[in-house]
Amino acid sequence: MTFNFVYSSFSRTVLLPSTHGSKTCCRQASRQFEMRALLRARNSRCVQQRRQGRRRCNGGMERCWRLSLSPNSFKSSQNEDKVLGGPYAGAFGEWFLTEADVREVRAYRAGMALVTLAAVTAVGAAWLTSGNGELPLDLAQFRSTAFVEALYWSGVAGLGIALHYIHIYLKPLHRALQYLLGFGILTSALSEWMVWTNTHDLYVHWLIQHPVGVLTGAGWVAAALTGVFFKEAFCFRRAEASVLAMLVPVLVGGHFLGWWSTASGNSGLALSTVVAIFMTVFSLRKFVQNIRDDLGDKSVFIFQRHRRL
Repeated sequence: MTFNFVYSSFSRTVLLPSTHGSKTCCRQASRQFEMRALLRARNSRCVQQRRQGRRRCNGGMERCWRLSLSPNSFKSSQNEDKVLGGPYAGAFGEWFLTEADVREVRAYRAGMALVTLAAVTAVGAAWLTSGNGELPLDLAQFRSTAFVEALYWSGVAGLGIALHYIHIYLKPLHRALQYLLGFGILTSALSEWMVWTNTHDLYVHWLIQHPVGVLTGAGWVAAALTGVFFKEAFCFRRAEASVLAMLVPVLVGGHFLGWWSTASGNSGLALSTVVAIFMTVFSLRKFVQNIRDDLGDKSVFIFQRHRRL
């Protein structure tokens, strides 16, 4: 199904019907007819008159955007995709749910699940090794192993997958989160190389001992993760996402300010446990959430894509 739309900033412009014909017919149009036309068009975006493939709007001429809201609008015409549902009403027309949409949403959720798995595993192992030597490695030795290093980079990879497939209407916000993560990956890799070259230590262990290292990579990754939780809290009003959007900055910022190293007991580890629990709840609820919720209004993304073209 094909619809025609006009991308216009003049949302309240009113144009009366065309005056083709004799001048006598135009004079016979009563004022009551004009008032009714104005009332009908008051809340409409723009009522325009088609002329030679264009439409008049507020005295100017604008090109018409012809948007094909077909099931394959996101894909090449040579790459057919199976339709799973629809049509659904959107802001810019009807749209269809396809297999590609389901794959994108599942990839986003899988990426966030990988972030959660890495966080939960690291926190659980830290608790096991923080006692009276129940395991062969004490806490400091455990943190310096390649295992925790692998967990950090696994979580970063999962966040990268999630930010690639996440659906956000505001493209500048989406790009900003991706740039934050990209800068965090770049600085983390550079810090990894510098720390290993100078001290033969691993980045995560060095980061724990030097809180200022938050600015060298991990802090930017945490900022991108916070953005994802903020988006989820804003869109779906999820309590766990709102809590995580507040606790993640507190956890990372507290480490940077040295709160957890000076506090008595395992305050930092306790807060990390709370974050891990809420992340688990968040990931589990995402897997039972409706696919269309994470996809959003697909017609908005179709319109944005055609506008860029």
